[in-house]
Amino acid sequence: MKWVLRVFVSLFFSSALFAQTGTLRGVVTDESGAIVPGAKITLTANTGTANTACRR
Repeated sequence: MKWVLRVFVSLFFSSALFAQTGTLRGVVTDESGAIVPGAKITLTANTGTANTACRR
């Protein structure tokens, strides 16, 4: 029974190591320094997964 618990704990914590979250904050501006309202931002992970955000 102890080995089942060890396997479960090992699998649980190994998957938690790969889960990463974060926050990106900032202001989009043009060349003159003016704020760009409604700018669309796309972040692409190393895996190729893209996340897009647009704040109005």
